[in-house]
Amino acid sequence: MKFFNVVSLFICLVITPLAFAAENFDFIYPGGEGNSDSAKPFINEFYNYLNDATQKEWTGEYINESDEGQKRLKKVKSGYAIVSPQFYKAQNQKLGLKPLLRTIPEYATGPFERFYIVSQKDTFLNEQIFFENEQIKTIPWNLQETGNILGALQKIAAGKSGTFALLTGFEFQMIQKLKAKKQEFKNLKLIYTSPELPTARLVSFGNTNSETNKELQSILLKMKNSLKGNVILKNLRLKGFAP
Repeated sequence: MKFFNVVSLFICLVITPLAFAAENFDFIYPGGEGNSDSAKPFINEFYNYLNDATQKEWTGEYINESDEGQKRLKKVKSGYAIVSPQFYKAQNQKLGLKPLLRTIPEYATGPFERFYIVSQKDTFLNEQIFFENEQIKTIPWNLQETGNILGALQKIAAGKSGTFALLTGFEFQMIQKLKAKKQEFKNLKLIYTSPELPTARLVSFGNTNSETNKELQSILLKMKNSLKGNVILKNLRLKGFAP
């Protein structure tokens, strides 16, 4: 019996270090609303879904600042992330971001998105605004990221002159609903609607496993087909993923 106990202990000590490290999957949306704490319940649901589908552990963070996003990917060195079009354009070569899938936003019919510029109702633009390569082309603009979208729009509606807000489709629909209910938002006016532009991408970086890449792509492409997957996607303001 003593010999059996010693052997059992030896086996446990040998097997334990072979446990797989968690796969990293971040959400990087510079200028996005909220913070990591408010996003945690929703992204944890997403990770649990991946845990069940892959029998691996998944973890990550929601980051809405570009500098913090760069630091995060450099720190973890290898993994996956859903990144905004602007972050991808600015950082894909520096960080070695490899596109795997495109996202389909909740308020879109495919892997593209329209953006909207709003200001107070008495504002008029002296020149046309163009979008080119996912960026606002017209200069000069003093662009400022904010995680407090409602606060910024309240200031604009209250009469802050020379100020505009660039909104996603989800944000614009949210404001339309608020305008119908709350007087403080009724002074907002749509100034410009963009053409269809690329959406956030699922990317890999570092030395990810090619089989894990394929497995993750397959799971996410099918995610919208299940009730549970649909609920989780909706909480992430997505309809699904596309190749």
